[in-house]
Amino acid sequence: MKKALIIIFIIAVASGVFYYLKYFYASDKVDLWDLVPKNAIGVYETEKPIKIWNSLLELPIWKNLSSIPAINDVNEDLVQLDSITGSSGNMEKLFRDRPILISLHKISNTDFGLTFYFTLNSGEKRKILNTILEHFKNLEQFKYDIRKYEDFSINELMNDEGEVEFTFIEYKGHFIGSFTSFLIDDVIRNISEGFQANFRTISTEIFNAQPIEMDEGNMYLNVAKIPDLLRNFSSGEQRKDYDDYLKWFTGATYYDISFEDNRIFFNGSTKIPENSNEFYLSTFYNQSPQNIEAIYFLPNRTSTFISYTYEDFTAVSYTH
Repeated sequence: MKKALIIIFIIAVASGVFYYLKYFYASDKVDLWDLVPKNAIGVYETEKPIKIWNSLLELPIWKNLSSIPAINDVNEDLVQLDSITGSSGNMEKLFRDRPILISLHKISNTDFGLTFYFTLNSGEKRKILNTILEHFKNLEQFKYDIRKYEDFSINELMNDEGEVEFTFIEYKGHFIGSFTSFLIDDVIRNISEGFQANFRTISTEIFNAQPIEMDEGNMYLNVAKIPDLLRNFSSGEQRKDYDDYLKWFTGATYYDISFEDNRIFFNGSTKIPENSNEFYLSTFYNQSPQNIEAIYFLPNRTSTFISYTYEDFTAVSYTH
């Protein structure tokens, strides 16, 4: 009888430990999207970044894109990294099977920075990553250092002049890195605040939408921050116009990207809160399309004609 009770006790304890550990580790998991801070202008998502980059190199548009120093530098860096890891497709293996996220941030009045996020879900991926990091740590022109911020250990690679070239952390099996040091600080603050206000929480509508099949990746945009992007290419009164018009034009926007016939296509949707009058596109709620009578009066040489029709035009006056 005692043996039976002991066995039952052991089974009960083991079951309790099993379900506790199962709950603990399940609740401890963090989704990659949770890590993206709210100040991101947009996020690019793909499961095959190296393959897509190589496909981009074959498009006619690459000739123009490669003339931009920042973009051409990225290509040279990828070639170098693949060489460092053995030139046997290891870079492709590093990003295989799980999505990689690349977020775009404004870092000054004239510059933008990128943050990279991916999951280290296998020993092979960690080995490849360690090979890359060890290579740079051993270079004479680089110095490796660790600094502390909000109890996080931040890894930094600095050049011989003491300037930070690359910063990265690991969190819950995810790698987060950036060429702009303070963007990693933004990620850490997002983590410390419990992910209460990150890119996904302020763009909930597009994440609730049914995604299109991922071809050459997906692009998610916070349209309210697009003026930050456009200001880099304008000055004076134009900058104010972007604030006045674009911020209230629409909500978050999602695009599926595909390469077809040497062209790049963006196919997606934009989402705004239902029955909201905050955005311009809200004027089309509860409206039915109307006949366009003006087409009968357009000259034959008209190249472009844009028309908006409303069943109830007074709805426009109630919009922001």
